[in-house]
Amino acid sequence: MKEIFLFVISHPPVATIVTGLIAIITVILSQIWIDSRQRKDHKHQRSLKHQELLLAKKEEVIDLCNIQVELISQIELVFEQWFENYDEHYDSTKIRILQSKIDGNVSKLNLIINLYLPEMESYIVRIDDETQGFIELCADYSMGGKFGKENYLKLDYIEVVEVSNEYAGSFMYLSSNLANMARQKI
Repeated sequence: MKEIFLFVISHPPVATIVTGLIAIITVILSQIWIDSRQRKDHKHQRSLKHQELLLAKKEEVIDLCNIQVELISQIELVFEQWFENYDEHYDSTKIRILQSKIDGNVSKLNLIINLYLPEMESYIVRIDDETQGFIELCADYSMGGKFGKENYLKLDYIEVVEVSNEYAGSFMYLSSNLANMARQKI
């Protein structure tokens, strides 16, 4: 080793070449290390962004579920007002407006869950099943209202409460399971 060092020192052009090679190898190795570190950081940042997006979508689903429960309660209240004082409160446009909002939110929930939260698809299937029953109930009671007070008051208000509670429950079930999943990952 000592002889190699003495040879390099005694021949300046060889010393320049060896020094250059060592510098090039050092630069290449440091670039490989930096590139590897940047790739790892980039992958980590992408993972964080993806998790932030999923968390935002879960929050959006929970908010939509809470809105749905409120809209269902409003529909139930409208039907209750019709039962209490049909002549003063009957207005079928309120029901149509509320149903339209509910349908729009169910569509948003379907879209978000299918795109971002496919593991929650079973909950949306349950909601879709409950939606059909709720829509039929609203249609029956709205039609009963259109045919007059006597026909409307023949309907069973308890059915409104039961179907509304089942439908609202399906949204609360989805919401609570999403909240539990988020808590477990933290």
